Amino acid sequence: MDPMHDEGEEAAAPKLSSRAAKNALTASEKKKLRKKNQALKKKKIVKAKVAPQKKGEAPKPVEKRTRDFSSDLEAYLNDWAAFQQDSGHPWKFNKILQEWAIQNCVEKPKVAASLFKLLLPYLATVQGGARQRMEERMRNLIENNGVEDGVSAEEEEKDRSRRVERAVKVLRALGTE
Repeated sequence: MDPMHDEGEEAAAPKLSSRAAKNALTASEKKKLRKKNQALKKKKIVKAKVAPQKKGEAPKPVEKRTRDFSSDLEAYLNDWAAFQQDSGHPWKFNKILQEWAIQNCVEKPKVAASLFKLLLPYLATVQGGARQRMEERMRNLIENNGVEDGVSAEEEEKDRSRRVERAVKVLRALGTE
């Protein structure tokens, strides 16, 4: 038994400054604290995005930003083409843009003719499951005369024939006509 303390008394922990308290934390406690702070910051950001409202009013809709995939894809393909010429040129694979390109390559409103010309050599380099899905989709488009599952068959003949034409070009680029 400690002669300095009575039996029922606990020793009071010395108060530490916040800097000293942080240094006294274990690595796992520091990690938890960082995560908690990050979560709080995210909550503050989310709260800041909500449009201000008066009491009793319905929340005002916050303007959603949409991504311009066509222009993003064009920049991506230009960087890819430069990388093919000079491997020192910066280029980074982007799965989201690749998937968007595969899904929309036959849609003329989304992929202009000039962009489609840039896209064909890139699509020829796609590998693995993405390539197989793309080949299958293009073959289905050709077999179904430009009509896809879940899309109304009442579209104009011109749009359907344009899809078929582009699907044939993609298969040619892939070397699997």
